[in-house]
Parts: sequence; structure tokens; C-alpha cells
Amino acid sequence: MNRGLKIVGEVVGIGIMLLIMWATVQSFSSQSPMPAGMDIESIVTQVNQYCTDGQINSKGTCNSLLQKLQGAIEARDRGQPEVACNKLNAFANEVQAQSGKKIDPAAAQVLINMVTPLCAPVPTITPTEIAVSPLPTPTPQPTLDLTDTMIVSVNENGQPRVYQMTFLKDTQTLTQPKLLNFSPEGTGNMYPSPDRQQVIVRERYGHITTMFRYFNLKTGQSNMLFGDNDPKFDQRSTFLAWSPDSQKALALSFLGSDLGDNAWLINMGDSSRQPVEIKQIQEKSDVGINSAVFSTDGTKIIYAEVGCTQCWSKIWEVPVTGTERKLLFEIEQQMTIENLTLSPDGNHIAFLMWNEDQIQELYVMRSDGSQVQRLSTATVSFRDNYAPLWLPDSQNLIFIKNENGNQNLYMVNITTQVITQLTHLTGVTPWKMVWSPDKTALAFVDKGPGSEKIMVFNLATQTVSQLEFPEPLQSFALHSSFTWLD
Repeated sequence: MNRGLKIVGEVVGIGIMLLIMWATVQSFSSQSPMPAGMDIESIVTQVNQYCTDGQINSKGTCNSLLQKLQGAIEARDRGQPEVACNKLNAFANEVQAQSGKKIDPAAAQVLINMVTPLCAPVPTITPTEIAVSPLPTPTPQPTLDLTDTMIVSVNENGQPRVYQMTFLKDTQTLTQPKLLNFSPEGTGNMYPSPDRQQVIVRERYGHITTMFRYFNLKTGQSNMLFGDNDPKFDQRSTFLAWSPDSQKALALSFLGSDLGDNAWLINMGDSSRQPVEIKQIQEKSDVGINSAVFSTDGTKIIYAEVGCTQCWSKIWEVPVTGTERKLLFEIEQQMTIENLTLSPDGNHIAFLMWNEDQIQELYVMRSDGSQVQRLSTATVSFRDNYAPLWLPDSQNLIFIKNENGNQNLYMVNITTQVITQLTHLTGVTPWKMVWSPDKTALAFVDKGPGSEKIMVFNLATQTVSQLEFPEPLQSFALHSSFTWLD
């Protein structure tokens, strides 16, 4: 039923709850109870007819639509009208999304007309808007501190420089730039620790050498990830994840180095290290590890293993101190998994995946590998630059989606699959989202035309503002790197 997909667990839903009509936009997210004898079977018959006649020209689409209708029938027969309406809403969303693609437009309109009367819709809105669910109200941490810290890299006369700056929350401005004591040839991503007191910076030297530097905000300590005594271990190493207690970092050593091809758990205090049963190379020379997360208690590591480029992908769970791996999820055909992200309560894992048509999609599953759901298509992904962010409620994800040539921030509820467009930007290309320490705002890099900028999105006001660099850095372009600390 899911071509090219072998899943260890249960697939509970495919599709997104986003229905855009030609003339109006309707949502079934606020349903009134449907009649117990509602006729869903006639829709099943019509779908089967269209699949036979070729008006639905994809076997996968046929199976997906029929699966949703069957779920609605079962919910109706159990006396669960709201659940049935949710299934029908998902059905309508997929029909509209595939209209003119895998479903003949006239057939799509017939199916929409059949399903619409079964649940009471909310009032229609304009065609260019998107039906949204209420944005969860963020709960700021009680504090009188009006400042945070940002670590940013700027391109100073062609040379990257890394600065520590004070971020004033009330005025949304950066002040007091302090040049840090390392100046690589180039910088990549920055990875803040969970306690927001430390950061790991990806440095670039030449065309192929990448190294990782550790910086402690409290102590000012700065050294290479594997230690300064033998920096060759760091060459082309790969940072994967921080431990939940912020005391250790998980990294892959350079292929062919004296450390072998293992992953290592590195103590940030003294650079001591212990091996973890994750290898860069296993049964094939082209197997790579591109993403990992710790369980909330820090005893397990969940990581994505990818064969060549879009050959196959697997998600594994391995104990930090053990050797026995557990397969959570497997895709046997042309798929690539990136950006594993664990929910704050530890119950779900979100990830981005390139499908065989080179389209990026957002997925979520239970942390045991069950209940895999596709939440959205047309997302944007490239390694760890577009990782989705969990809201503190563990029910909503913020991600970047490309719609009609514009990239914007969206939120999706993993239970209802309702998608909310958060920003309405044009001429802006967001990536590298980072939470503020109190989770009331997030910052991202705009890598659009011209110099790159840091933008801040406030969840309470749903407004976007641009951060201005203090003198004398105003004329320098951001060099694709920043993070937000306490």
C-alpha cells in the first residue's frame, strides 16, 4: 500500500489537513456530529470507479484515499463522528492537493462535493488564506532578566569573525560585541547545548576540512571538540547531538583517522571520550550517519543511517553503553532521512525525508518507531539547516515550507494534522531556525538576495523583525552562522 516504504510499526495516517478550494477554503476542524448513517460507502464506490477509469492515475493515491475513507467508516461505526470527520477532512485535503496532478480536476470536484455535506464546515474564507488552528499561547519562563546572548559570525572584510553579543529583549537589538578568540576560514552551523550555556561551532578550513570548536559562555573555555592536543582527530569530523544534561557531545570521528570510524561521546569538561556503537561505515562503504538525538533520559541514542544518496534509509536505536541495536524505521527505496528531532516529552520523533520524486516531506512517529505519519509535503530540507522545531507542548511543530515559490514558517499539530501558516513573507528565504531560551520567539537566517540577515519571529504577536548589528559591524554580512544562548 505504501510503495517503496517498509515500516517497522504501524502507519496511521498519510496526508495533511490543508484544503484549498478553487473558490473558497473550508475546514472540517470544527465539526458538528454527523448522522450515524452517513453514506461514506458511495464515496468509496466513486473513488474505485475513478481509479478503474484512470481519472485517478496513481495506484498509491487510490490506496491512500481508500485508506482514509475506510478509517472514516470505522470511526462512524464506533460512534466517533469527530474522528470520522477528521478522516474525511484528510481525504478532502489529499483530493484537492492532487487535483490536476494525479486526479482529474472534474473528478476531484465531484469527490469534494460528495464529502463536504457530511460534516458541518466552518464559514468560508478567501482563496489565498489558509484555514488555521489557534496558535498555542507560549508560557514564558518567569524571569526579570531582560537580556540574552547571541553568538554570531560576520564576514568582516572577507574574513569570518565570531562575536559574542548581548541581545536586548525589549528593543530586539544587539549590543556590546565581543570578539571571541578564534577566527576560522569559514563557519557553518552552531549547535547550542540544552542548558544554553555552551555552543559547538562548525569551522571550515579549505575546501574539504571541517572541524568543530567548543565554547563555554560561563567560563570562556574554547577548544577543539576532540581536544587541542591532537587536532587531526577533528578533521572532517561530524557533530551529531548534545546529551540532555549538556555535559557530553556525540560526534563521528574522521573516516580513516586513528579513532576509527566510530561515534564518540565526548566529555566537554576534559575532552575525554568513550566509543558508542554507531559506525560511519558498516556493511557498505557508502553508508553514512547524518542525524541523531538522545532519549530524554540520556540512556539511548536514535540515529538515521543512509545508504549512498537516496538509496535507502533506516532509523536505529542503540543504548549509550550497550551494543544491541533496535531497528525503528526502514525505507528500502530512494529516500533520504534528515533532521531527527525529539519532542520535549520524549514521545515523538519528527524528521524530514526526500522522497523518490525529489520532494521533501515532514514526518512524525512515536519514539518506539510506531504510528508513522506524513504531516506535510513541499517542506524544505538540506542537512541540518532546516530542522523543524518542537513547541514546548510536544504537540506542535514549526517547519519551513515552500508554497507558490515563497518559503515561510508553518506550524502543524501532530494529532489533528492541521497546518497553520505563521509568516507571510516574500523575498525572504528562511533557514537555520533557533529557539530563544524561553521559547517565546525563534530566530532564523534570511539567506535571500544580498547580505544575509538575522530575523526574529515573536510567537505572541506573530510578527517578524530584523536584528540590526551594532557599530562597527552594521556593514558586514552575516556569514550563515548564529545561535541564541542565555
